[in-house]
Amino acid sequence: ALWRIFPVGAGCPEGLAEGACAERREYLTAAAQALAACEDPLAVSELSIGHRGACMVLPEHTRESYQLAIDQGAGWVECDVAVTADLELVCRHSQCDLHTTTDILQRPDLRDKCSAPFQPAGGADAPATATCCTYDLTLEEFKSLCGVMDGLVNEEATAPEEFYAGPPSWRADRLECGELMSHAESAAMFREAGVNAVPELKNTDDEALLAFLDAQGLNEFDLGDKLAQELQAAGYSFAADAPEFAELGNKAVMQTFDWAMAQHWAGATDLPVCYLYESTEAGERGGLDDARLQEAAGLGVEYIGAPLWDMVEGDGAGRVVPTARALGIKELGLGLTPWTLERSGCPDGTPGPCGWYYQSTEGDGAYEYADLLRVMDVLVHQVGADGIFSDFPLTTTAFANCVPPAAGANATAPGRR
Repeated sequence: ALWRIFPVGAGCPEGLAEGACAERREYLTAAAQALAACEDPLAVSELSIGHRGACMVLPEHTRESYQLAIDQGAGWVECDVAVTADLELVCRHSQCDLHTTTDILQRPDLRDKCSAPFQPAGGADAPATATCCTYDLTLEEFKSLCGVMDGLVNEEATAPEEFYAGPPSWRADRLECGELMSHAESAAMFREAGVNAVPELKNTDDEALLAFLDAQGLNEFDLGDKLAQELQAAGYSFAADAPEFAELGNKAVMQTFDWAMAQHWAGATDLPVCYLYESTEAGERGGLDDARLQEAAGLGVEYIGAPLWDMVEGDGAGRVVPTARALGIKELGLGLTPWTLERSGCPDGTPGPCGWYYQSTEGDGAYEYADLLRVMDVLVHQVGADGIFSDFPLTTTAFANCVPPAAGANATAPGRR
């Protein structure tokens, strides 16, 4: 019943020409048939990257979410890395998101330690607020929390227990208390499972974090070095050109939006580096213009982590096509890991393809969840993406194992690493 994940509505999407509609339906029908006939849809695939685990259905960066990503065949699993008060590295998407990803505001013994403790709403111009950071707690305190679904906030809350408002509608809420993990624990878990690790060091340009580190006599590069050391201690010690790196379960790639950190890692360790970007204006954080791209390739950065909307676009006639930027990255011989398939959702409560992550294809090439198959087809067979981040890795795993290229797909796309 795997094909049921990708239902296709009757008729043509509004505004789609008859020829493009027939082409789309032919591909999606063939994909559904391939999924229905697939013998091993969950075979581990390095194309499939578990973004924060399998965080569309289980709380991000918890043992349970990581295990589900592994069970769904993700060949890579991501721990975003933050730091605690006692300088331990832990898995959180932000240094300061505990108020929306854990139960800290339900914990009177810990919530008063937050950088900005809960403040109740005081009217329309004074919404409720709270900011709770990993470096507000020791590792022991951090691990005593429950991981919950990355959620919204109730700006009208008058008590701390009311502030967390649950996840957006396109995410499930199936686990009340997920087990939080340190980065070292996650690396050991991934290594034992025989999958690759792809940690991202978070917020290393944040002034509050830098002030905290400075008070300890440290800086952001000390955190970067500690992350590399913990990967090596778990057995992830291979450079990208080492023969062992080709084997599934031996790969670890360190990610950062911080250009200075990417430069530091490229010079300080043999472990591969992925530079993440969001802006096409080169700056210290998350910027990638053509000059920066050339510099990254020359410096020895091995991978580029690119936003989905900068890798594919609609062609104006209802087809998904690669962008010049995507092709340019691969032409330079760089690895490419676009992010993230199910990260934004639609007004009707479905997980895509709508919103910020589909700003280049929504209504022009991508119309319903099944069109994620067309997006992946372009990324893999026309661009040559090395891996695709997914909040529900079954999507990318099943595609990699079951779905053949679209008719006429570019068979000479650059190969994956």
